[in-house]
Amino acid sequence: LWAVVVDAELARGDIDAGERAAQDVYRIASLTRSGRHNGEALFARGKVAAARGDAEAPALLREAATRLSEASLPLLACRARMELARALADGDRAVSISEARSALAAFERLGATSDADRAASFLRDMGVKGRTGPKDIGLLTKREVEVLRLVAGGFSNAEIAERLFISVKTAGNHVSNILSKLVLRSRTEAAAYAALHLALEPDTE
Repeated sequence: LWAVVVDAELARGDIDAGERAAQDVYRIASLTRSGRHNGEALFARGKVAAARGDAEAPALLREAATRLSEASLPLLACRARMELARALADGDRAVSISEARSALAAFERLGATSDADRAASFLRDMGVKGRTGPKDIGLLTKREVEVLRLVAGGFSNAEIAERLFISVKTAGNHVSNILSKLVLRSRTEAAAYAALHLALEPDTE
């Protein structure tokens, strides 16, 4: 209930009241030590921080998404990722778009139509297409997942080739295939996608 109050207060523009409600969510989470409550407390604090324009908002929202996912609350986790996308919109456009695209794909898989519509609208406002097809880690081959992990680690095509005992051209082809299959525009977006999904979904066969 206090988590809902946070949203209500922020929606009417009373950030101070929203922060007080977020503190109540945090107090409850401290008492119960519940994974769900902890995730909701981080989410509430992240939304308040974002409303204030605080620099800590992205870190709080990213951690909230992780904790909510670990608590088997995929819809709330995706909503946290969407708030993260909004918080990053002005400071890191590429990652913001990647987060929003990932959230949109997840909302559609979950059948969360209203959330998906809002995510698609956000992407349109950012000047990109939202619904551009499926973006699922399951579209990648096992080798492409390996390459994606290395891209996320900051490795160049030459370094990927050396680690996987393949040619640099083959490594480049794998990177191009990954970007195409996941409808991503850059290695930066691929790294952001990997940070969200590789820890949550198993490697494909």
